[in-house]
Amino acid sequence: TEEAEIRLVEIEIKPDSEIDNITISEAVKKHGVESLIISVIEKGEKISVKKASGGTHMRAGHKIIAIGTEDQIKYLTNLASS
Repeated sequence: TEEAEIRLVEIEIKPDSEIDNITISEAVKKHGVESLIISVIEKGEKISVKKASGGTHMRAGHKIIAIGTEDQIKYLTNLASS
């Protein structure tokens, strides 16, 4: 049996992307996101790193830290940039 390789990545959410201005729960329900989003980083006057939960809102300019298989990460990256 071949083991899936797991990746940990930082992905920036682009304006008007599929996951701009929705919660993590909405991303799972609406788009079938399977990667685990573990943190959302907000940039402002100070950088704020928040532990992610289903109700965590994702917006353009935020960076998300996610873990998943290669395919899961590619899918999430595409959602964040399209």
